[in-house]
Amino acid sequence: MNRIAWLVIVVFQCTFCSTTLVEEPDPEPVSVSVMTYNIHHGAGVDGEVDIQRIADVILEADPDLVSLQEVDRFVERTDRADQAQQLEDLTGMFMAFGFAINYQGGDFGNVILSKYPFQQLSLHPLPGDPGEDRTLMEATILVPGISDPVVFLATHLDTFRKPRTDSVPLILDVVPDSSQSLYVLAGDLNDAPGTPVMDALNHRLISAAPAHLFTFPSYNPDRQIDHILYTSTAGWSVSLAEVIDEPLASDHAPLMATFVFEP
Repeated sequence: MNRIAWLVIVVFQCTFCSTTLVEEPDPEPVSVSVMTYNIHHGAGVDGEVDIQRIADVILEADPDLVSLQEVDRFVERTDRADQAQQLEDLTGMFMAFGFAINYQGGDFGNVILSKYPFQQLSLHPLPGDPGEDRTLMEATILVPGISDPVVFLATHLDTFRKPRTDSVPLILDVVPDSSQSLYVLAGDLNDAPGTPVMDALNHRLISAAPAHLFTFPSYNPDRQIDHILYTSTAGWSVSLAEVIDEPLASDHAPLMATFVFEP
């Protein structure tokens, strides 16, 4: 065997050895924590309006995605403050405001906060008691480490049963029967587990929190009307669900759930 042929064989063997010895590490699980919080326009049970106090609750819990209900913008009762913008500034998160109604010269509605930029935003009208329309916010978000986007839905359903019942098919129209993306619905649904409205939603969405996690009223909770629901999507599971013990900042306590994606 001549020298050139011998060198070719050695190079081939070394290349083969190096490629077979290197193994790709398994992808690390990725967690996404979600909070829903009815902030009662920042008014605590002590009667004080304090958006900084609400922001502190969010910062302490450190969620990735937040659904907030009852947020004022330029409303007389809250000194014309833009609470949505204040919450973005105070938390350092990306913010989207979902207008619901005009109120006292300003806007009233829901807010989504996200640690990650929004890829797409939509606002879907929902029925409400006359004079208080409701909406469903839809945000598509790319989470680092996950190829398929997370679709985050935020809402505040009516206190009257018929508008809540009529909202269910409209919400489920936004949630596909199957998808590679995780869909999460978070908000004050004004209904308890086991009611017809919740049972109807549970045909396609799973509750992330056990029924005994009471969220209302915040100072002595005895029922769960704030919910985090999600689709059964391959690779996703719930690792933790909890109520944040915060009896003062609002009349609702925040509910949190942590989702884990394992490729």
